[in-house]
Amino acid sequence: MTFSERLMNYGEWRLRLRPDTPLNILGTLDLDRFGFGHIVILPTWQKLNEIGSGYTDADRRAKARYMGVYRSRDSEFEFSGPGLPFWLGDEDGKGDTIASITGGATGSGTFLQWAVSCTPAGFDYDVLPTAPGGAYIKLYERVTRREILNDVVSRFGVEWKMTPDFKFHFGVIDEVFETTPRAAIVRNMGVGHDTHLQAVAGEFDIEQDLEDWTRQVDYYTGTEASPTISTANSGAGAADIPYRNVDGTAIPMTRIIEDFGDTPTSSGATLAAAQFGRFNRIRQQLTAVSTGFDIGDRVSVGDFVWLYDPARNLVNLANEVPYRGGVIWPVKIRCTGMTSPIRKGMGVYFRRWIDNNTSTWDVDWVDLTEWVEWDRESTRVEMGDLPRPVSYRSNVTRDRRDVQAQSRYLNSIIL
Repeated sequence: MTFSERLMNYGEWRLRLRPDTPLNILGTLDLDRFGFGHIVILPTWQKLNEIGSGYTDADRRAKARYMGVYRSRDSEFEFSGPGLPFWLGDEDGKGDTIASITGGATGSGTFLQWAVSCTPAGFDYDVLPTAPGGAYIKLYERVTRREILNDVVSRFGVEWKMTPDFKFHFGVIDEVFETTPRAAIVRNMGVGHDTHLQAVAGEFDIEQDLEDWTRQVDYYTGTEASPTISTANSGAGAADIPYRNVDGTAIPMTRIIEDFGDTPTSSGATLAAAQFGRFNRIRQQLTAVSTGFDIGDRVSVGDFVWLYDPARNLVNLANEVPYRGGVIWPVKIRCTGMTSPIRKGMGVYFRRWIDNNTSTWDVDWVDLTEWVEWDRESTRVEMGDLPRPVSYRSNVTRDRRDVQAQSRYLNSIIL
């Protein structure tokens, strides 16, 4: 089966065990008793007593490539669930909710205070060297950390990810993700490892749409009774707008964003311009698909990769990259999503908690590797613009926070 990850969003995993799986193994996955445990995937299979120097829970998690939350049993032998961002709050607004908070942990609203407030229970916050300045003050009541986080990342211009070692990484992009590519996706060329680069081959597809295209942004701040309106547009006249209304006039397409009741770190004009910069162009997402490569051990969702396909003009002569004794001129592009098959050779485990009849519970690991029905599906790497905002099972509607939380991805493709 597969596991998928999305940049600052939910992913999901699906696992199928073989029909001859013993009952005692199936019993360890009893959803009624062990729901919300974790499916853990290691790059290679190892016996539980061989993982890590001390074979501890932390040793095993530190080696994991992926971890997902066990929430659904789809049939006797099929299991599924969301990724680790589930612990920030689920698609229905459930979770470890915050009754009331204003301005981070101590009220002054600095970046570090919000980082502490947004870190979910059981996770450690990864302290990064660069802390954005400024403050963000806003009252939140009866919300999950995920709802707060969407606003905070927009205000401070930061990003986040969650890793299987139960670390919440929250900071500026080049400290959370790899901005120097360690892998290249090429077309119709040799693949393999170079001294500094892993190259994989894939068939490329390009998805384009104008669903979010905007001619003008009107950004409302202050109060609803007396709002301040900041407008951003290209300044182009009607004759320069390429898209037409039914009567041949320039299409209006004004986007209204209301942001009342907080103290922004930037002016309304700056926020309006940032949103306009995101929406005033065609949305373009590239996808590489192949059954013959897997870059997940070198590239995490959110990292940058090289992409090279001269036939589709995916070339940038400013980027001269040594490759297999020659030179390529790729574009630098962001990996915004990845779906990988659970391949034979990986290690698949179930991490659960067992009641020991005391005030604490014991962590227990079950090795499922021998009974996994291995997958031959393609690896799918999504690059460029962010995928459409979706949650696990795709049943969350978009709201203004989705717009704010993604406002910084104005230049996902760096040419």
